[in-house]
Amino acid sequence: MHWLQLTQANTGARVHVNMDRVIVVAPSRTGGSNLMLAVNETAPRGGKIAARILPIRETPDEIMTMIAQLFG
Repeated sequence: MHWLQLTQANTGARVHVNMDRVIVVAPSRTGGSNLMLAVNETAPRGGKIAARILPIRETPDEIMTMIAQLFG
């Protein structure tokens, strides 16, 4: 697993994101990024895999630089 500590755009809270679960890193209108993550739904939904969007303050370029540092 590859974890990055990023800033949640709505609250400013620092969050740890498992980048192995990220499907898409897209720029947002606010200058940060939107991450689409694959998540396991809870039992009422039958335990299916779903997608969630997480707004992040870091730009896609900043995120890709962090990922490159993980493997550098």
